[in-house]
Amino acid sequence: MNLKSNEGIIVPGKLWSDADLTAFLKLHPRTLAQWRYLGKFKNELPYIKIGKTVRYTDEAVAKFLQSNLSVYSAKD
Repeated sequence: MNLKSNEGIIVPGKLWSDADLTAFLKLHPRTLAQWRYLGKFKNELPYIKIGKTVRYTDEAVAKFLQSNLSVYSAKD
């Protein structure tokens, strides 16, 4: 995680909202909420929740994308 210290307070880099991440991944707006409810990808896409606000760190998003990367090759 890209953490920056500001007067003893540790602050993560960019935090992604559900709206930011669903737009980036081109998912239905309720998909991430459904995944959280079902516990899907709970280890691959951890989140921060404060009250009703949910955020994802840059590092969590990058790791999620990397862990779901598939490489296909055409068979001759």
